Amino acid sequence: MKRDALWLYRAIATGELFETSPQQNVGIAVHYRFPKFAVGAAWSHVDVYGPTGNVWIDNSSLANGASWPAWKFDNFEVSTQYHFMPNFWLGAVYTFTMAHLTADNGNYNPKWHHLSFMVDYDVSTRTSFYVQGVHQHVISAHTGTSFDEARIVDASAGTSSGVNQMVFRIGIMHTF
Repeated sequence: MKRDALWLYRAIATGELFETSPQQNVGIAVHYRFPKFAVGAAWSHVDVYGPTGNVWIDNSSLANGASWPAWKFDNFEVSTQYHFMPNFWLGAVYTFTMAHLTADNGNYNPKWHHLSFMVDYDVSTRTSFYVQGVHQHVISAHTGTSFDEARIVDASAGTSSGVNQMVFRIGIMHTF
């Protein structure tokens, strides 16, 4: 079984990322595979209404008791994968995220640049060795919250103390 892995960072299930009542997600993607090379592009938009918290913020409060009525996120992504051999490949993904955060005390627009890569070598049909790397850079909107700091969700031990964060992973994957 040949694995196609343009999944360089894990998608988060609803409920883990945002604490909210209504949420709307819409997206579109295109992917084309050549004999040794694949390329893709994607766009998604997320509307979060009445957020009470998320993976970055412990509660919904801003300074001076202000709160968040709505968050909107637009994600633009390009990806590529190259097979050196049928069992050895390199993949890379660049994602740019723009947020439109509406607060009682004004609007904020942080942005995130996210670059990921993965090298995978399949030693059998069920086992592979891999190396992953991710870098994230935040252009802060100065919200005074953890939105201003880099955080590679589910891959890092926590939020960065600044606007950059890098995570590397070396592993063995065995499927059953």
